Amino acid sequence: MLTSLGNGRRTYATHGVVVACSIAVLAAGCGPSTADLAGKVTIDGKPLPDDAKGTLYFAPTNPDAGKAVASAIEGSAYQASGVPSGEISVSFEITQDVGPKKVSQRTGAEYQETKSLVPPSAAGGLRIDVTGDNANQDFDL
Repeated sequence: MLTSLGNGRRTYATHGVVVACSIAVLAAGCGPSTADLAGKVTIDGKPLPDDAKGTLYFAPTNPDAGKAVASAIEGSAYQASGVPSGEISVSFEITQDVGPKKVSQRTGAEYQETKSLVPPSAAGGLRIDVTGDNANQDFDL
């Protein structure tokens, strides 16, 4: 689209705007691909204790592949959306309250000590390859 000016010169302004808009639209669709994952988290084949609290962290091993994603573990199950595709490092935080509740002398807030349920073999995390959505991405620790 060229616009003719009165003195016979042509301007490329309209053409430049169209090209810039096209690039912006294409760039908006670009970016790291992601997947939705879901599954169960078990320890030695058994569900987590009912009073356990847990979170999964999915972090790409390549920092340019996207952002890390966290997902709560509820009833030994999790659902994670927007997990970057590619090689992913999965780390686990699973704790269980132990002992009686206590009151902080400094803040007066009630708290309870916790212990980690993550076995030593999984303490450093696991690696998986994410290639697309997977509703059965289970982890047995």
